[in-house]
Amino acid sequence: SPQDIEDQITYPLTTSLLGIPGVESIRSTSMFGFSSINIIFNEDVEFYWSRTRILEKINSLPSGLLPQDAQPALGPDATALGQVFWYTLEGRDPEGNVTGGWDLHEIRSIQDYYVKLGLSGVEGVAEVASVGGYVREYQVDVDPDALRAYNVGIDQVMMAVKNSNRDIGAKTIEVNKVEYLVRGLGYIESLEDIENTVVAVNENTPVLISD
Repeated sequence: SPQDIEDQITYPLTTSLLGIPGVESIRSTSMFGFSSINIIFNEDVEFYWSRTRILEKINSLPSGLLPQDAQPALGPDATALGQVFWYTLEGRDPEGNVTGGWDLHEIRSIQDYYVKLGLSGVEGVAEVASVGGYVREYQVDVDPDALRAYNVGIDQVMMAVKNSNRDIGAKTIEVNKVEYLVRGLGYIESLEDIENTVVAVNENTPVLISD
């Protein structure tokens, strides 16, 4: 409740932030499930210097001051309210005419992994926000009847996919005074990698995601 947030988070955090140099006043709002604190500095305090002082204070809070699940974070220096330029990505032929054939997830991937990174490095650009399209992801749609037939729980499916998507670093072995680094390469790179993930073993027969 707002009262719990006020007593356990807002008040102790506000009193800790009062000691930051150059602070003129602190205003806070406690609502259901979250707390918002605004720190007003004197006019002559440099903007990024003040943000650094806040980060130092947050990182040095004494243990036990806040509930275990409460993680204070500093807000961004620019918000979506400051958007000054919008653009769209479209496929075009050599003559400049708009063409189809690109799915929304393909356009979004180009935006996130190419265009956004290029614009983020431009001087004066604080943030590039992606709007629209579909973020590419893999989805596993389970069949309840198949789970029951193989006696497999949904938690086992989740853990199998999670554990199959990781690299393992082992130690080194030495052969003829030459060291070889042992690694296990296990990142998912295709749908087939997910399909071949072993969920369980029934009577020496592996049960795969594809089952």
